[in-house]
Amino acid sequence: MLVDFHTHQTTPDAKVRKLSNISLSRKIIEAIDQFEFKPELIYSAGIHPWDIEPEFLHESYDWLEIFLKNPQVKVLGECGLDKINGPDFKIQEEVFVKQIRIAEHFRKPLVIHCVRSFNELLAIKKLINPKVPMVIHGFNKNAETATMMIEKGFLLSFGYELIMNDKLQQVFAGLSLDKVLFETDNMPDLKVYDVYKKAAEIKKIPVEQLTEIIYQNSIACSCSHIDK
Repeated sequence: MLVDFHTHQTTPDAKVRKLSNISLSRKIIEAIDQFEFKPELIYSAGIHPWDIEPEFLHESYDWLEIFLKNPQVKVLGECGLDKINGPDFKIQEEVFVKQIRIAEHFRKPLVIHCVRSFNELLAIKKLINPKVPMVIHGFNKNAETATMMIEKGFLLSFGYELIMNDKLQQVFAGLSLDKVLFETDNMPDLKVYDVYKKAAEIKKIPVEQLTEIIYQNSIACSCSHIDK
């Protein structure tokens, strides 16, 4: 089965196991009585750095823990750091650290949004030394950064840019497949199969072989019950 490790799509697909993202913004939380878990999907839930409102964090943390108690919520995220958008960077770091500690408590992996903040991400990981897996979603950086992050224990998730970006394809060609995942992120018309197809073409292996590798990666790094 194909796995879409990080998506904002909510339409079930019998051929794809989707890890659908819930960003616990104030807007979502204030309309929480309208939210329903779809039995065909599994989920990630987290406080995105763009959605941080300092005066609303107590409610955000409470609801994050409520969501993580649900067996359909397999991953915490997306959470992380962004030097282009979002509130004061110090506040982002504090909220990110808090979410790492929550993930450790619930033994849930993290899917991470990281924009121009890789040094800070590494420093936080070194400081806290979390045991749960950490996945950088939408990875689109150079080979040096990719190698560094993998050596420090991160997995990398690739999406639309792997199809379109020749330089990223060269980066991907040099990576070990046991450290990667695939996603559609917030692109409603993107089929995750197209990402698999391009990745298989780059690696010169059958899509079926790649599908099994990525499926095993998703089980190992996210949830031992991803197929349930």
